[in-house]
Amino acid sequence: MDEPVEAWRAGPVIRSLYNAIKQYGSSAITERLPVRWFSWGRALKIDATAAAILASVWATYRRYGGVELAAITRAEGSPWWTTWKELNGKAMDAERWVIDNALIQAFYAQKIKAHNAGEGEHAALTQ
Repeated sequence: MDEPVEAWRAGPVIRSLYNAIKQYGSSAITERLPVRWFSWGRALKIDATAAAILASVWATYRRYGGVELAAITRAEGSPWWTTWKELNGKAMDAERWVIDNALIQAFYAQKIKAHNAGEGEHAALTQ
């Protein structure tokens, strides 16, 4: 994905995804989203590692509703929280709203490592 994750007041946002689902408001998304909405296009092949990661993410988070998922993404110490904290009280330059990919990668690599070490069912992914 070549589109940045942005730090909006309500939480982390991928703008093309937001634009595709904003019509639902706080209601459930009841249909598949057309691929054309996304700037990165359609993935033709997903390797085994990516498929395993996606399956794990789905197994972990599918039971949560929107409110719970939003709370997880905005939790203290999350990439959004860290970025938003830096922005708070400063001039809101559009470039500074982007959550650094290195920050996202480091945060979730640490969570996966903790999870693999047996720190609760999914506690490492949600704390």
